[in-house]
Amino acid sequence: MSSRRETTVAGEKIWLCAMTGTVAGEKKWSESRTTGGSTGAYGHVRINTTVNTRHEFWLVAPDGEEKCVKLGNSQLSVRENQVMTAVWGARNGRESGPFLMLRNHNAGSENWLVPSESEVLKGMGMSNPMLLWGAGGIAVGLLLLILSQMHMLWFGLILMIGASVYGKMQRTGKVRAIQQAAAAAIQLEMSAGHSMVQGLGSGGQLLQP
Repeated sequence: MSSRRETTVAGEKIWLCAMTGTVAGEKKWSESRTTGGSTGAYGHVRINTTVNTRHEFWLVAPDGEEKCVKLGNSQLSVRENQVMTAVWGARNGRESGPFLMLRNHNAGSENWLVPSESEVLKGMGMSNPMLLWGAGGIAVGLLLLILSQMHMLWFGLILMIGASVYGKMQRTGKVRAIQQAAAAAIQLEMSAGHSMVQGLGSGGQLLQP
């Protein structure tokens, strides 16, 4: 059975769900996307091919609840019948959100699933401080340019750079707080379902899919 908790990160309320179960129906495949065309006066052809690794498996809880875990560009190694805890979440008001963290109890590993800070915030429907501060700095710089305050342009440039750096720091701190909240959700899930993972040391199969 999945558990749900709510918390606040950087002033935004979010929810996180965690579920522990065994892996079933695991599969991984590659998808390629080709783009390109003729460019330049001589019609040179430029072709770009992007290959993404798709990963999908089901988590089956002891009470029969099932959750399909879909991952993009996954480098994780997952085997059938391994015991996993998955965490997913989003901003309050959203019904669904991306998978954020996965703990493999058999391997004793814990993986953060979304490497891009921007993708984490976008997927969860949260604001991106870097975009907000960067946009503010650019707006002030353009305002100074429009007003023809040439002696203030250097100040505007410094302000734009400073706002972008500060926004990036705020974004990193925000995502780090989400990571900590996801790790805490896993610990709470493990505490609540201790009987499901207490036999790991013996190497036996703990759950039946």
